[in-house]
Amino acid sequence: MVKVHVKKDLVGMEAAIILFVGIVFYFISKSNYLLFHSLIEIIAISLSFSIMLIAIGTIKICNNKYLSYLSIVSGFVSIIDLFHTMTYKGMNIITSNSDIPIQLSIVARYYEVLALVVSFYYLKKKINVTKIVIYNSIVVLIILTSIFIVKIFPTCYIEGYGLTKFKIYSGYTISLMFILIIFLLNSNVKFKSNKENKILILAIIFKILSEMSFSFYIGVYDFLNFVGHIMKFVSSYYLYKALLKSIVTNPYSSLIKNLNLKVLEIEMKNEELVLAKGNVEKEYSKYKRLIDFLPEGVLIMEDYTIAYANNKIISKLGLNDGASIINRSIFELVDSVYKEKIINRLDIKNKNKIANPAEGKLCYNGKNLDVEISTLFVKHEIGEDCFISVIRDIYDSKRAIEMEYLLLEKEREDKFKNDFFANISHELRTPINVIYSAVQLEGMYLGKKDIGSIINYNSIIKQNCLRLIRITNNIIDTTKIQSGFFKAKSKNQNIVNIVEEITMSITTYSDYKNIHVIFDTEYEEIYVNCDENLIERIILNLLSNSVKYGKQEGNIEVSIYKRNNYSVEISIKDDGIGIPKESHNTIFERFGKVDKSISRNTEGSGIGLYLVKVLVEMQGGSISINSEINQGTEVLIMLPIVKAFDEICVTTIDSKFKNNNNVVEKIDIEFSDIYR
Repeated sequence: MVKVHVKKDLVGMEAAIILFVGIVFYFISKSNYLLFHSLIEIIAISLSFSIMLIAIGTIKICNNKYLSYLSIVSGFVSIIDLFHTMTYKGMNIITSNSDIPIQLSIVARYYEVLALVVSFYYLKKKINVTKIVIYNSIVVLIILTSIFIVKIFPTCYIEGYGLTKFKIYSGYTISLMFILIIFLLNSNVKFKSNKENKILILAIIFKILSEMSFSFYIGVYDFLNFVGHIMKFVSSYYLYKALLKSIVTNPYSSLIKNLNLKVLEIEMKNEELVLAKGNVEKEYSKYKRLIDFLPEGVLIMEDYTIAYANNKIISKLGLNDGASIINRSIFELVDSVYKEKIINRLDIKNKNKIANPAEGKLCYNGKNLDVEISTLFVKHEIGEDCFISVIRDIYDSKRAIEMEYLLLEKEREDKFKNDFFANISHELRTPINVIYSAVQLEGMYLGKKDIGSIINYNSIIKQNCLRLIRITNNIIDTTKIQSGFFKAKSKNQNIVNIVEEITMSITTYSDYKNIHVIFDTEYEEIYVNCDENLIERIILNLLSNSVKYGKQEGNIEVSIYKRNNYSVEISIKDDGIGIPKESHNTIFERFGKVDKSISRNTEGSGIGLYLVKVLVEMQGGSISINSEINQGTEVLIMLPIVKAFDEICVTTIDSKFKNNNNVVEKIDIEFSDIYR
C-alpha cells in the first residue's frame, strides 16, 4: 500500500513539474517566441541525441532490442529537427524561406512513424548497430538533399496563406499512423507485459496532439503552434523516459540483480568448494598413505616437473625427505643416456595408450639405480594433467639375468669342451690305432722282406702322423688365439698368385676322386695386405673340405674377382654333398661340426673352419657360406684391396723351390684325413 502511494505521489509531482515548465515556456513565448521555439527544439534534440548515444553504448546488455532501435533512430530524427530549428523563421542561419522548416518538421515526423513500424522487426531479431547507423545516415542525407538542393519536396507553408493541404493531410496521416501503432502495441503480448511501453504509448499520444495542433495554425507564431510545441516537448520527455528506462535503468537493474544472484551463487559454490577441499584433503591423506605403502617407487610429474615422490623412491635415492627433488626436472634424476626415451614416452600423441615398461637409470645424490619405469597419463578436469610413473628397482633381477646368462655360457662352454674331447679322442685314437696296426704288420713283413708292403705301411704311418701334426697344430693355434698370442705377419702381396699356386698344387688329392679343379680370374695382380702362410692355410683347409665332401668326378671352382674398388672376393665352390641351412651359423664356431656322430663318413675335429674364420678376420676380411643339401657349397672370402704400397716381395727361383716344398708339406698335412 505504501508503495502505491509513493508511486501516485511521484506521478503527481511529475505532472506538476510538466505544468510548471509549460507555464514558464508560455511566458517565454510571449516575450520572445523565437527563443521559446529554439529552447523547445534544442531540449528535444538533446534528449534524442543523448538517448541514441546511450543506446549504442548499452546495446550488448539491453534485452529490449526494438526500443534500442528506436533510441538510435531518434538520434537521426533529431538531426533533421536541428536543421528545422536553424531554418525556423527569424533564425536566418541557413535560409529565410518559411516553407523549409515546415517541410523538415513533416519529414521528421514521417521518419519517426516509419521507425516505429520498423521497430516491430526487432522484436525477435538482433541489432547490427553498424548497418543501422549507415542506413539511417543515407536516409538523412537523401532527405536533406531533397529539401535543400534538389527541392523536390512538396510545399507545406505559404506566407500569408498558411499551411498547404499537403501539410494538413500529412498531419492527419501521421496522426492516424501513430494511432495504428498504439493499436499494434496494445495487441502485442510482449508490449503489454512491458511497463516502459505504456510510457511509450503516452509519448505517442502527445505526438498525435502535437501533430493535430500543427495541422490547424496559420501563422508560425500562433497559439496552436505554441500548443503543438508544448505537446512535442512533453512527448519528447516521455519518449526519453521510456527509452532511458528500457536501455539503461532496466538493464543495469537486471545486471545488478543478476550480479547479486551470482554473488550468492559464488558464495554457495565457495562453501561447496571449502567442503570439497576438506573431502579432497581427507582422500589425499588416504591415497598418500596407500602410495607410500606401495613396495615400488612412485613419481607424479606435471609436464617434466616432479610434483610428488613417495617414501619408497625417496629412500632408494638415499634422501631424508622428498623436498630436494620436488619441483625439479625429471631429467635431473634420469641418466642422460635415457633422456630421449623419456621425452618420447611423455610426448606420445595417444596418451590413453599404456606403454610397456621401459628400462632406465636414476642418478641422484650419488646413487645409481637400474630401474624399470611404467608411466600412466592422467587427465584432470580441474588443474594440470600429469604423468604417474611407477619405478621398480631391477638391480637384483638384472644381476639374476646376468648370472643366468653366465651359467648358460658356462654350460655351453662345458658342452664345447665335452664335444672337443670326444672329437679329439676319436681323432687321436684313429691315427694311433692305424699307426700301431701298421707297425705290427710291418714287423711281420720285415721277416718276409716284403719291401712293397713295408713301403705301403710306412706311407700309412706317415699320413697318420701328419694327421696328428694337423690336430696338434690346430689345438696349439686355437690356444694361442684364445690367449691373444697368435699374430698375423702381413705385408702387401699379390693374392691372385698365392691362391693360384695353392689351388694348382692339390691335383694329387683331387685326382684321387677324379675331381676337376678349375681356377678362374680376370686379373693377374690384385694386391692385399695379408700373411701368405695364413692365406695358404685358409685356402688349403677349404680345398681339403671341398675334396673331402665333393662327389666323384665333380668340380671345384676357385674364382678371384673384385667386388668393388675396395675389396677382392675369393670364391671356392664345389658340387658336393652340401651343408643344411640350419648348420650355416654353427660350422664356423669352435668345435662346430655338421655331423657330430662318432661313426661319421669323414674325419675332422671341428676346429678347422673356426680357425679359417679367425685367420680371415685377423687380416681384415670376412667369410660367408652359401650351401644347400646335395647342391654343393660355396665359401666366399672378402679381403680389402691395397691401393698404394711401397714394396712387393719378389720371389727368387730358389726361394720359390723352397716354398713349393713347404706347400707340398702343408698340403700333405691339411689333406692328411683324406685316405687314398
